[in-house]
Amino acid sequence: MSDIIYISTPQDENVSITVTEGNSSLTSYLNKISDIISQVEAEAGASTVARSWTAERVKQAILALSPAGSGDGYPFTFDSGDLVANVLSITHGLGKKYISRVVVYDNNDILVNDDNYDYKAIDTESGTITFYLPITGTWNGEAQS
Repeated sequence: MSDIIYISTPQDENVSITVTEGNSSLTSYLNKISDIISQVEAEAGASTVARSWTAERVKQAILALSPAGSGDGYPFTFDSGDLVANVLSITHGLGKKYISRVVVYDNNDILVNDDNYDYKAIDTESGTITFYLPITGTWNGEAQS
């Protein structure tokens, strides 16, 4: 005996997988991974149920839960012309030398891994960001208090 599982992909393609008897753990796994968290749940950030996440849902959650210009940070936009020797100077005016974090999005609105840049505080109002990768197009970021 075998079961057929239908999975709908993000591109609305139906994929069928035949699972033979005695492979119930595979059936359970396939049912679980086909249950992708909704955009509303991802943006709320409150679900405690283990679910599958797509890269798009992760991005939506990040943007919803730490939006630039949310009032608790300093949003900034820059391009390669704003850097001197790969260093961007920002005046965030947050009133404290040690801010909680700096987030940066590239010209495709993809969150840049913080291994690719370092923030260094200068004083309670400013700092520098040194980048270890090429900057193309216009990038966005936020210094968060």
